[in-house]
Amino acid sequence: MSIRYRTLAPASGDTDNQILGKILQQLGGGTLDGVGVVGFAAVDVLGASEFTRPGDAAAYQIGDVVGTNPGTLLSFSVPRTPGFICSVRVTKSTVTTASSSVRLYLFSAAPAAIADNSPFTLLYADRASLIGFVDLLFVTEGVGSDSAVAETESLRLPFDLAGGNIYGVLVAEAAYAPGNAEKFYAVLTVE
Repeated sequence: MSIRYRTLAPASGDTDNQILGKILQQLGGGTLDGVGVVGFAAVDVLGASEFTRPGDAAAYQIGDVVGTNPGTLLSFSVPRTPGFICSVRVTKSTVTTASSSVRLYLFSAAPAAIADNSPFTLLYADRASLIGFVDLLFVTEGVGSDSAVAETESLRLPFDLAGGNIYGVLVAEAAYAPGNAEKFYAVLTVE
C-alpha cells in the first residue's frame, strides 16, 4: 500500500466535515491498496439562514417575494471560495403544501432587498452576481407533522466570491396562502 500525503493542519474552528474533507483531498493524489483514490472534494454545510415572514396570512401571487418587512436577504456564510453549490434544503414551520412551490435565487453579492409580498424584480445590474436559481416544491409527511421541507440535490452551480457570503431571495412560483408568522430555514451544501 502506498499513500502520498502532506501534513494535515486543521485550522482552529474546523468542523469534523472540514477536517474529513482535508483528509479526502490528500487521498486524491495517491493510491490505497493499489486502487487510485481520486475525485474527492471537501463538502461543507454553509451557515444556515432563517427568517420569519410577517404576522398575517396575505396570499402570495406568482412572482412575489416570500420574506420580511422591511425586506431582508437570506445570507449564507461561505468558508472558502471558489466552489459549487451541491444541494439546497428549505424547511418551513407550517404543513401547507398546496401550491407551495418556490424559486430560490442565489447571488454572490447582495441585490437590493425587496419587501415580503412584493413582486420580485430580476435586474440586469445584478447579472454578474447571479449564481443561479433552484426551483423547490414543499412536501410533508405523516399525521402530526408541523413542518414541510423542499430539497434538491445533484446541483453543480459554480460560484467565486470576493466577499464571504452567498445571498438568497425566495420567490413564490404559484399563488400560495402562507401561515401567520411562518418561519423559513434554508441550508446550502457546497463543495
